[in-house]
Amino acid sequence: MSLTAAAVRRPVTTIAATLAIVLLGSVSLGRLPVSLLPDVTLPVLTIRTLYAGAAATEVSRFIAEPVEEAIAATPGLVELRSVSRNGEVTTTARFSWGTNMQTTLLDVRERLDNARSRLPERAERPTLLTSDPGERPIAVLSLTGTGDMRLIARTAEEVHAMKRMSPLPVRLSTAIGRSPGSLVSSVG
Repeated sequence: MSLTAAAVRRPVTTIAATLAIVLLGSVSLGRLPVSLLPDVTLPVLTIRTLYAGAAATEVSRFIAEPVEEAIAATPGLVELRSVSRNGEVTTTARFSWGTNMQTTLLDVRERLDNARSRLPERAERPTLLTSDPGERPIAVLSLTGTGDMRLIARTAEEVHAMKRMSPLPVRLSTAIGRSPGSLVSSVG
């Protein structure tokens, strides 16, 4: 007997089941929290360590291995991967869902600080990056030019100063650097 045939033969049962589902849905809807921008923190940490002038094999042996050993016993760790390139290594640590990433971030930072003595002296301190979608830039503005570097820097500073004039809470960051033959200023 198909579901459709049973529903046609027993209309009272069908109506009662439908009303029960609607009632349960209405009660559940009232109890579910709804947020325009829910807090979605992905359980992923990225550790970036720079070791200027080192080949990828050296970076793998002297940076990636000690970093991986240092954080391998972190509670909730599901997966640990490292990608070594000339002069840098990027280690991605994925944790189980439900892991408190604020305490995990502190725990990983402490473990990395303890492992700092096993890293080469020329290696920079490992940088921790979270995968919080709310921290990613919504817009990036780049100013380029071949003219006067001070003029471009002043323009970037004016854009950065706009944050104080905005009626909305705005988070801007400015980075000014030199590209081959021009100045690049990013405001994100």
